[in-house]
Amino acid sequence: MKKNKFSEESNNLLSLGTLHEEVIREQKKKQIGKLPIILIVIGLLLILVGFFYKDIDKFIRSYTDHKKSKEKIVKDPSISYYDCVYDKDDSTLGINRKTNIKYEFKNNQLKKVSKVMTMSILDNSYEIGSNNIEIYYNKYDNSLKDVKVSGLIIKNDLKKNKFINTMLIDFEVLDITQIPKNDYINITNKKDQTLREIKEIEGRAGHICKLS
Repeated sequence: MKKNKFSEESNNLLSLGTLHEEVIREQKKKQIGKLPIILIVIGLLLILVGFFYKDIDKFIRSYTDHKKSKEKIVKDPSISYYDCVYDKDDSTLGINRKTNIKYEFKNNQLKKVSKVMTMSILDNSYEIGSNNIEIYYNKYDNSLKDVKVSGLIIKNDLKKNKFINTMLIDFEVLDITQIPKNDYINITNKKDQTLREIKEIEGRAGHICKLS
């Protein structure tokens, strides 16, 4: 009886062992079956990355550069700006003259000025306005094109019936005595004028200004 019982137990163990081996074989088959799918997915991802590499690289670079630039920009507390805007219509000439002035101060003392004057045509004055704008552009351009002075940059543009005269002044460099007599250069400011002085001058003129 004992022998038969032992034989039965041995057979049961063999059956369990065989079943276990079959389970392992099935698991291996499934794993092997999944492997090509995984490789295909990886291959597709690599193809997509390769195809969009330039765009991805460009995005990463732009994001990194933008982040770096944001980290580098630190506002100097000693620098301040005073912006003024004013305009005037001349119905006789058919033009509007708008002026934007930006004063740059360091420790409340004037160091730089940028002045942009824009002439545009008034409504219902196209013919006379466009003719006069062209005349003004030619006068400014002919009179200022040969002016070469350190600390002074002048630019004249005629775009879509608009004449734009830009003047940049750096009082740290400019020697005002070197500027030739010219009806189209009018520098009334001077180095180290205080913010308070500029505010009073612009206020008396009735110009709209703001501190930034």
